[in-house]
Amino acid sequence: MIRQRFFTLKDFSNQGRAFFSEDFDFDQAAINKNLKKFPDLQTWLPELGSRLETVEDFTHDNLETIIKQFTEEKSTKMGVIMNGARTLLTGLAVGPSMLAVFETLGKEKSVRRLKSQVVWNQ
Repeated sequence: MIRQRFFTLKDFSNQGRAFFSEDFDFDQAAINKNLKKFPDLQTWLPELGSRLETVEDFTHDNLETIIKQFTEEKSTKMGVIMNGARTLLTGLAVGPSMLAVFETLGKEKSVRRLKSQVVWNQ
């Protein structure tokens, strides 16, 4: 999944760290662009985390359905939710498909990172 976007060992250690460790950095530009620009995400993303916590079938297609429904309830664009989630889950502004990221990280890590408020204090 990440091999398509990473070309050197440094790419894997910097940009791929969130896939292998809980100790990863957040890109400030990603925070500003994907989170702080949309202050509602500070409450919406933990809400999404709570919703995903109850999901048994944590797979691409099911997650897509749930996240689309959540986006419609919030009257926002899918990109706002997905880009905000990307920043919380990986610390980056760009990367592989977010549905693949959710599925790869798994429910526990995804929910924990969506509920985390650490990045909002930066």
